[in-house]
Amino acid sequence: MKKSNIFLFIIIIFLSINLFAKETEKIWVFLKPEYLEMSRENPVQYDEKTETRLSRIGWQRNYSDFLPTDKMESLIQSEVVSIRNYSRSLCAYSVEIDPVNIPLLQKIYFVQSIKKIGISTQRRDEFLTSKDERALAKTADFYGNSQTQLEQLNVIPVHEMGITGKGVRVGMVDTGFMTDHEVFNYLKENGRLIDQWDFIYHDGIVQNETDNDTKNGSQHEHGTAAFSCLAGYVPDVLIGTGYDVEVLLAKTEVKGSETRIEEDNYVAAVEWLEENGVDIISSSLGYRDFDDFEYPFSDFDGETGVTTKVVNWVHDRGVLFVTAAGNDATRFPSDGGLIMPGDAFGALTVGAVNSNGDIASFSSHGPTYDGRTKPEVCAMGYHTYVGISYTAESYRYSNGTSFSTPLISGCCALILEKYPHWTPDVVMENLKNFSDRNDDPDPIYGWGIPDIHRLITETPDSVLNMPEIPTKDILVAPNPICTKDDGEIAKIYFKWTNPNTGNNSTYRLTIFDIAGKKVYSQKLDEKIIGEVDCVNWNLRNKFGNNVSSGIYFIEITGEKMHKIGKLTIVK
Repeated sequence: MKKSNIFLFIIIIFLSINLFAKETEKIWVFLKPEYLEMSRENPVQYDEKTETRLSRIGWQRNYSDFLPTDKMESLIQSEVVSIRNYSRSLCAYSVEIDPVNIPLLQKIYFVQSIKKIGISTQRRDEFLTSKDERALAKTADFYGNSQTQLEQLNVIPVHEMGITGKGVRVGMVDTGFMTDHEVFNYLKENGRLIDQWDFIYHDGIVQNETDNDTKNGSQHEHGTAAFSCLAGYVPDVLIGTGYDVEVLLAKTEVKGSETRIEEDNYVAAVEWLEENGVDIISSSLGYRDFDDFEYPFSDFDGETGVTTKVVNWVHDRGVLFVTAAGNDATRFPSDGGLIMPGDAFGALTVGAVNSNGDIASFSSHGPTYDGRTKPEVCAMGYHTYVGISYTAESYRYSNGTSFSTPLISGCCALILEKYPHWTPDVVMENLKNFSDRNDDPDPIYGWGIPDIHRLITETPDSVLNMPEIPTKDILVAPNPICTKDDGEIAKIYFKWTNPNTGNNSTYRLTIFDIAGKKVYSQKLDEKIIGEVDCVNWNLRNKFGNNVSSGIYFIEITGEKMHKIGKLTIVK
């Protein structure tokens, strides 16, 4: 065969391969949790602070504390192009797959379901109101041009008390962080930059590192600005609300309209932060419309979106999650433009106001589809002074809930320094109680602007024994319960997640023994969504007789609410 014919043959083969090659898809592969519960072969190795937090809230180990076995992962790997991440909160792999192999994947015995990963063209609604500047006009004290945003929250008197966020660990999820900027110097010099991870390039560099990072604007600009509001420390220029915190940084998504982001990076980052001992997670990212689909408003129900699910999961594990409401109020005027995971039950969602306390026109809001008020609180997100990544000494005024959110996150660090045993629910409740609209919250402002000094100095300590209640499940205390004496009581806690139908719907709590036999049942009066309830059970059956030792299952059923729990009785 002539050389020319050989080359022609090779070209034809190459073109044929590319012509018939199929595009891969990115999907979630959800596993059946019971298979992880049964094996428990690969327990997750937690940071000491994580172990302490889980112990403090009485966490009972479940499937999310274990990784799939090598055999399970091998079976998944055999049908996919690549495994991207494994999510403990979702009990799911994110994978890239040839669509033809999806039916084969669905036949694996421990695979429960499959769902497409949300892939988006990134829109960053960030409204810049001035040119880069160094803040030449300084105020009388060391707060510089950030003084107004801190005064609005009444944070400065808290700093003067010596409360600055010490010992509180905060995780930040964003597009990247210019750690060479001077706002990071104080943190690094004092050894409080605990760790950092890039979930895009899978390395420990969260600054710009490739040409792609500057192709559509500076990748690390947005995260740098958000960080400066929370933990920046440059005297006479800019001071963050919680400048003495410990920090972990997670870079999760590509900035720019020509690049694509995936929800699974966000989920992986949140789980990494939880594993590494954070008390608070602060995120100014959010999701609503994607390249190939848009979340309908009906999905903004507090538990449907992928990022919403991971926020509820981490909240149930005792981490306070602070997230932006979004900047889409005018873009989605019919429902307020809330972005996920701002709808989550476990999210402290933050709106934006100006220096006078008036809501910013762009600030997204609820109510959510199921009728809950969002945001919970607001902070200054209009003309907010931030550090930017133009140079290592650049600053400017900027707008967005992206900046009101870290201001509140830093405030939460001050609260947890003062009250380290408070659960996320207790922190959120007190922020509402000490905000300027607490008597009349509304869907635009929520409960308003919190007064952090009043909260820290006037809070009664009577609420500190409130347990952390899982969003979906039931918490029983004590568990197991030892019935040495007659009269022992099991306290059954749960959170109302009903959509408030207004029809006085009937709900029922039922207890079954391990054989599935009903031993006790009682009717529940419907309460307001989000309210924590407690049912006392005297360990007697429906005939009034003491039940025997063993495992008992608890179920709450009713219109659009279903919860399950488990109790062990030892005699």
